[in-house]
Amino acid sequence: MIKGRTQAYPRAPWREQVRSSGRVMFWAVSLLILGAMYLAVSAKEAELGRQVLSNDATIQQLERRLNELRTAYARESAPPRMLARASALGMRPARPQEIHFLPLPGYSAQAEFIAPRPRAAVQDGMPMLPPAYTETWLDLVLRWMSGGESP
Repeated sequence: MIKGRTQAYPRAPWREQVRSSGRVMFWAVSLLILGAMYLAVSAKEAELGRQVLSNDATIQQLERRLNELRTAYARESAPPRMLARASALGMRPARPQEIHFLPLPGYSAQAEFIAPRPRAAVQDGMPMLPPAYTETWLDLVLRWMSGGESP
């Protein structure tokens, strides 16, 4: 086996020049491609940034217009303004004898709501707190261990 092989002829200088110029061109083209990609991404980002700013300005204009419309609605629907408009149209408040309720077949009015009294709010004429406020942690654990409600 030959350990140190030597070439009979040294490499031609023009081959070295072609290889080195090829390497330089490879790196130059690579950097050019990377630069073009960077510029493309930067341009797209800038365009999107301008769109965001434009959309923000549009949103602010719409919010301002919405607030103006809400203010105009509140102004027009104020009770003094509504009364003035109704009287200008020839309307007046109804008298009690002019009010007629129409019975609707099949409609039953709901009973008046009566709130339930709290559990054990009064015992022997003395007000007391509900058990949830007077129970200690130990009472809760003992009740749970004896098979009562879960905590």
